[in-house]
Order: sequence, then C-alpha cells, then structure tokens
Amino acid sequence: MSLLTKLFVLLVAVLSLVLSGVTITLVTSANNYKVAYMSQKSAATAARSGMAETERNFKSAVTTRNAMVKLLQKDIEFLKAQMTEIQASNKRLLAEKNIAESKSVTATSLSASQSNTIEKMYVGQNELRDSLTQAHNDAMMAQAKSIDLARELSSEKVKYETVRSVYRQLEQDYVILEEENVKFRSQLQSVGIADSHFIDKSDQVDYQEVHAGRSAIEGQIIEVKSDYASISVGSASGVRENMQFIVYRYDGNEPSYLGDLTITRVEQSEAAGLLKIKNGMVLSGDSVTTKLSN
Repeated sequence: MSLLTKLFVLLVAVLSLVLSGVTITLVTSANNYKVAYMSQKSAATAARSGMAETERNFKSAVTTRNAMVKLLQKDIEFLKAQMTEIQASNKRLLAEKNIAESKSVTATSLSASQSNTIEKMYVGQNELRDSLTQAHNDAMMAQAKSIDLARELSSEKVKYETVRSVYRQLEQDYVILEEENVKFRSQLQSVGIADSHFIDKSDQVDYQEVHAGRSAIEGQIIEVKSDYASISVGSASGVRENMQFIVYRYDGNEPSYLGDLTITRVEQSEAAGLLKIKNGMVLSGDSVTTKLSN
C-alpha cells in the first residue's frame, strides 16, 4: 500500500468521524431548534401584541402632540402680537428718550442760568436776612398789638351787648307804656274827657320823635300762606302784637314796596300776621321792616 493510499484512507476515516459528529450534533440540535422555534413564535406573538399597543400609544401620542402643536401655534401668535406691541413701545420709548434728552439739555442750560442767578442771590443774602429779621420783629410787635386790640374789642363787644340788652328792655318798656297810654286815652274819650285836661303841653312827649329815635326792626319773610305770612324776627327783637311791618324787595339797588304785614302772633324768634299785598306777589325771602306811625 502506497503512502498516498494510506493518506486517503486516513482522510476518509477522519471525514467519517467528522460526519458522525456532525450528524450527532444535528440530531441533538433538532429538538433544540424546535423548542427555540416555539419560543420565537411566542415571542413574535407577544411582539405583535406589544406592537399593537405601541401603535395605539403612538397614535395617542400623535394626537396629544398635535393638540400641543396647536397650543404652541396660538402661543406663538400671541407672542408675535406681544412682540409687535413691544416693538411699538420701544419706538415710543425711544422717541420719549430723545425728547427727554432734549429736555435734559435744556434743563442743563437752565440749571447753569439758575446757578448764575443763585450766585447773584447769594450776594444779597445777608441784606435779605437782616430784612427778614427786622420783618420778624415787626410782625411780633404787630401780633402783640393785635392781641391787645382783640382784647379791647372783646371788652367793647361785652359793653355793646350790655347796652344793647338794656336798650331792648327799655324799648319793650316803652312799647308797654305806649299801649297803656293808648288804652288810657281811649278810656278818657269813652267818658267824654279830653286828655288835654291832664297833659301839660310843655311836658307832652313827641311820639314821632321817639319813634324816629328807635332803630327799625328788620327781618325776612320765611313762609307765605294765602294772606298769612311768617317773619324771621320775634319778641327777642322787640316785635309785639298789632305792630305793622312794610314788606319790600330790592329791585337792583332800589327797594320795591310790596305791601303791609300786621302782627297777630309773636314768639321769641319769629312772628306771624295778616298780609295785605299792595303790589306784585310776596315770596319767601322778601324783606320786612317796621312801619313808623304818628
């Protein structure tokens, strides 16, 4: 047997062993491949189920993303509008800045001018201080004098009120005496005796002069009801029953006569009586004054 033949036999033996091992391996792996196939099939089923779930989630995510995109588009439009407003505001602010800078230049110029003026004012500051000191002293003296005058005025007001009170009392006494005098004369006339038998002509009182010496009672109409009217003065001002008032109204600077008022009711601060209208119409706010009689 040649060497080549030996090598061929050896090669055939080796190949036989290799093929036997491969065959054994294939037979052994067949079952493993079957198990792996079933496993892969289950994995594929699970993968398809997962893919369907993933697809649903993807669609939901796409829907959500589209909604977010729309919101973002609205936000972008809003931001664009704000940007436009900001740009317009920036332009306005820039214009205002330019105006402010111009005013600043003007103010700087005025400041320099005022500085010069202030420097000139400082020159006369001492004189002004002296003048203010003198004026303060004069004001203090004037204030002291004003206090003294106020005290004197207060004292005079007290005296005036005292005299006025006494005068009103005397006036009331005079009215009462005059009424009693009228009643007394009426009684004398009723019995046929002239009052001249009891009155000395040299001692007779001139009632016209007495009335002329009295100050008139002034007031205003506060209410008008038909031919009855109320006035703003009463017994405290000397008003008595049967006293007559002239009713008038100022037309420009001239008083306009309206009629007469005869007092029938008297209270402390107001009175009322019968109204006899002679001219026009009497209204609230019209003026009244006492009518002097002989």
